[in-house]
Amino acid sequence: MKTLAMICFCACFAVPAAAGQRNYQLGTILSFDTGQQAAKNVKHVAKDEIVYQVQIQSVVYKVTNHSKKEEFSAGDQVMCFVEKNHLVIQKAKGGEVKLDILAESAQVQRAPGATP
Repeated sequence: MKTLAMICFCACFAVPAAAGQRNYQLGTILSFDTGQQAAKNVKHVAKDEIVYQVQIQSVVYKVTNHSKKEEFSAGDQVMCFVEKNHLVIQKAKGGEVKLDILAESAQVQRAPGATP
């Protein structure tokens, strides 16, 4: 009887926990720059804020967390996901950082051997 009660208890809490799981995807930090030059035609970016370009599959996102401190380097592979107007990146040492999406664009896929 105790075993059945324990199974029911675990089942009740396993479903909500699974519903809250996040679907991380592998992304790549393509580059980063500071401020307005990096985020052309985008409002609300100060000239000394770091703006990253992050590629997830065929989409490139320009993102910032309005910080002046670099948290990632070009070429870094990161686990991340999109949540509304934010890109959430899992930090290497634990935790997450939430960045505002400033812009997104589709990356053009070129056939091997095609000229640019």
